[in-house]
Amino acid sequence: MLNRFQRTIVAFLGLSVLLICVISCGGKSSGEPPGIGEALGFQSQPNASEKIAIFPTVFPTSTPKLISSLPTSAPTPVRLIEEEVNLPKLQNFLIENLGPYDSTRSTFGDLKYDIRLGIPVFNEFGMSRIDGQGNTFYNPTFEFKAPADTLVIAPISGVITYFEWQSSENDWEIHIKSSIGSELIFGIDHVLSTDCDRLTTPVTVCDLPLKINGNVLNS
Repeated sequence: MLNRFQRTIVAFLGLSVLLICVISCGGKSSGEPPGIGEALGFQSQPNASEKIAIFPTVFPTSTPKLISSLPTSAPTPVRLIEEEVNLPKLQNFLIENLGPYDSTRSTFGDLKYDIRLGIPVFNEFGMSRIDGQGNTFYNPTFEFKAPADTLVIAPISGVITYFEWQSSENDWEIHIKSSIGSELIFGIDHVLSTDCDRLTTPVTVCDLPLKINGNVLNS
């Protein structure tokens, strides 16, 4: 026979087995009250007959290939039309004797540096200037201030397409093109005939016709 103390231990062991069975055995129908295990916060484990789906992580075994974009229609070829333009090259800067500089005479070939002139001997293309009305403009030419007896030569080979006596300036202006059909014009302004007296001071008005290689320039 079991004494009272031994019966208490057997009852305690029986209760422990019952608790373990309730916790590990989770089958119950819907609507039943939660078991002791759920009441104590334990999650029920799936039955042995249930299948658990496992989805393994797939790692690439080779470098993935890039899929190019879908082919589009071939572009329509564009035909470029190039127009050949013959640009004449300057053969000189109008003055045959241009340099070298002589510091003892303050000359650069035919050019004479004289402080009494009060203006630059050379005005470059694009320099800012002020016209007679006080408006600012940019020089569309390059200009030399040379003595009146300086000889001028043609800057390019070609034909003279325009010349005019300018009564407001008392000198001539001529235009030269490399060919009749050329769109580029080289203008030479403020020139006199070599037959004029250009050494007298002040220079007198002389409208004698221009000569090219000894021949009178006619229209």
